[in-house]
Amino acid sequence: MSTITYEVTAVIREDLRGAFESYMTEVHMPEVLATGAFLDARFSTAEPGRYRASYTARSREVLDKYLVEHSSRLREDVAKHFLEGVQFSREEWTTLASF
Repeated sequence: MSTITYEVTAVIREDLRGAFESYMTEVHMPEVLATGAFLDARFSTAEPGRYRASYTARSREVLDKYLVEHSSRLREDVAKHFLEGVQFSREEWTTLASF
């Protein structure tokens, strides 16, 4: 059975980075996990100001349900906290093989 990874990449203006890290780890990611749609989550950085939140979905159907029922509300909350200085992109990845 393949897994689905839902990834959100964010590029954050320098003066917002500390607040963004705190918000993501203390508020947003726990709220996303509380929906029950995901098995786990990871929060990573590749370089200063570039972040990735990765969520492993329970199934394609569960991810689709999350996107319909929860994502708008959670995205709106992020937007309230970070009105400017943030650029987001989203991708869905299907695992073809694990070793």
